[in-house]
Amino acid sequence: MNVMNDFYREKMTVLAEISKKTQTAVVDRSLYKKLNLLLSKLSLQNCFFDALQFGEEYSIRSLLDSVIDEDDGVPYETPEYIKSLNSYTSDFCSYKLVSPEMESDLFLRIGAIKQHLIDIKARAAKDQINQQDISNAKQLVSCYFTYRNILIRANVRLVMSLAKSYISPRMSFDELLSVGIEALPLCVDRFNVLLGYRFSTFATTCVRRQMLRYVQKQQKLSLAEDIGPEVLVSVPDSSQGGFSDDPNVVLNLIEALLNQLNARERDVLENRFGIKGQKQTLRVIAERLGVSHQRVRQIETHALNKLNQLAKSSEYADALMPIAG
Repeated sequence: MNVMNDFYREKMTVLAEISKKTQTAVVDRSLYKKLNLLLSKLSLQNCFFDALQFGEEYSIRSLLDSVIDEDDGVPYETPEYIKSLNSYTSDFCSYKLVSPEMESDLFLRIGAIKQHLIDIKARAAKDQINQQDISNAKQLVSCYFTYRNILIRANVRLVMSLAKSYISPRMSFDELLSVGIEALPLCVDRFNVLLGYRFSTFATTCVRRQMLRYVQKQQKLSLAEDIGPEVLVSVPDSSQGGFSDDPNVVLNLIEALLNQLNARERDVLENRFGIKGQKQTLRVIAERLGVSHQRVRQIETHALNKLNQLAKSSEYADALMPIAG
């Protein structure tokens, strides 16, 4: 395990340096996949992400803050997971499931650990902790991540099953799987075993919601590609005080552009590209609107052309500047 962790730590450090240098530019998708692939592998090897990623020892308060949040218990602070998992899918299938009894026991242990850490953190805030408290806190944090990773691994196959429901020509299984795995730590952190239902019930709802949000976001970005590169060109560089290259900013721009269409044009584009749900064919939209499918195609083409012209307008780009915050 240590040899493997050292290997991935070394590789991740190299990629992290490359990532830092490309933060203000559009990161190559293949590089992004490689970096997240290593991060995901580290997660499933039961590594302490923050310590490995930043290469530094944590103070007791930083250590506690990485596990405890004043508002909702444990924050979601793991790095993003991979966009492609082809070489590891078989490994995921080999992870052992846990029995209902073991699952309940693990969550009860996690709950007890949280409470102990909350108590230690409260004493730390008053400078009332000693070396034994620090040692105990480190052991508790280690146990916490160990138990959490057992539960994450045990539910990867659940994510694989859910991912199949959202596969499409533009949405691969591997991509959906990575999104679902990304949601699992948060599910574990927020689950309350005392409510009496199985974790899989809670996780299914959370993972599906995460996948649906991702699909909708990608569909909006797909619309941006069909509108044309002018949309991205019209977004000012973040270093010049304008928009950043954050995809969320592009999504805000697309949303603002869609607001400039009339109701029928927006309805056609949203349903053709599945922005708010499943994509619809020309025939389905035509039947709903009571027009021919050729007319729907005309509306779609006209709407895309209108968005293209709006995106090219410098005056319009200036009006959107407040969106970037």
